[in-house]
Amino acid sequence: MRIALRLLVAVAFLNVLSSSLLQSQETARETPKKAPSAVETHAAAKAAAGIIPGKAADKKLLESWMSLLEERRGKELAAEIEKHLRADDPLRKGGSFAVLFDFFHHLDQHPREAALVYADFNVAFAMMNMAMRNEERIGRFAHYLLYATLPSPEAPSRRLLYGYLPLFLQFHEGRFPDLREALFEDIDRQLSLRKMSLRVVFDAMPRVGYFPEIEKVQKLLLGSESLRDAQIVLEHLVWRDDDDAALVVSRYIEKLQDYRRPRAEIAMGALVRMTSDTAQRGFALLMSGRIAETVEPATRAYFTVRRDVSSAFEARRFLNSDAPVARKLSFLQTLLSRNAHIVEALATKHIGELTTPEVVRNLKARYKSLKQK
Repeated sequence: MRIALRLLVAVAFLNVLSSSLLQSQETARETPKKAPSAVETHAAAKAAAGIIPGKAADKKLLESWMSLLEERRGKELAAEIEKHLRADDPLRKGGSFAVLFDFFHHLDQHPREAALVYADFNVAFAMMNMAMRNEERIGRFAHYLLYATLPSPEAPSRRLLYGYLPLFLQFHEGRFPDLREALFEDIDRQLSLRKMSLRVVFDAMPRVGYFPEIEKVQKLLLGSESLRDAQIVLEHLVWRDDDDAALVVSRYIEKLQDYRRPRAEIAMGALVRMTSDTAQRGFALLMSGRIAETVEPATRAYFTVRRDVSSAFEARRFLNSDAPVARKLSFLQTLLSRNAHIVEALATKHIGELTTPEVVRNLKARYKSLKQK
């Protein structure tokens, strides 16, 4: 398998290299115009936000591109797009950026044809090959498209940008500061508008290294309407892992009040994975029993990460608490999946210290099953 992958990478490299050599021979006779500058692109990109899809481009050219796509003639399609990217003034009205915008808008409206670009090997490889030879102009077009698609936050092309741009910016570190800044601005804009998928927006942040204002993140968490949205924001706060992030999670837990709700357990699970002093103090308070209702969910959250055997004391304390038997047995199952060595310690060293008969019987059965594996 590894040999096959290496051969595939080698073939791809040779294909790009040979295509680049052929392209250099062609452009020796006709040198392409210089790619637009960052300032030019930024101005044109902002202006593009008011463009109505399908109104600015050469319709005949767009139709010819779509025909090549439908026929799966990826090499010819990539060559046509490249020709316009390199020889045209891409920012002019009806220029190649406008045509490409219409091309992507059409794909947004026609998922079957879009699948050819992203999944059909002949088309996808040809487009990737072309993009690798024209990284400067592709970067400028991505900047343009980021603004042009503002009126359609849920468009698939926007999702593609949010997946593609962080990787592109990482690879070309420092080369496209204007594009990086435009993406940061767009992330902030989308967090305020709440019209784009939170998952898509938050997934881009760690890959591009962006920390939005903590007040904005707190507002999103406290106002989250669904458990899914709350979980997405909590994952971001775990990634931030600083004192401000820990305070936001602690405030969220305090606001919930009903500490047995799934939201509370997920939030406590987030807090326990954070390493700042503020996070550790906050979680210790939840475990302390100062608020009796927090002990059980906090204990469950505490054991969602791997603990050393000395933590058997905390497990034993919960198993001897006034919690219903059903929840104690459920806790043992959680313990077994993440901390089987603690189950073993309870069964071999602390079995006589457990006070609930049902728990003792269940623990013995689980330990016996564990030994047989």
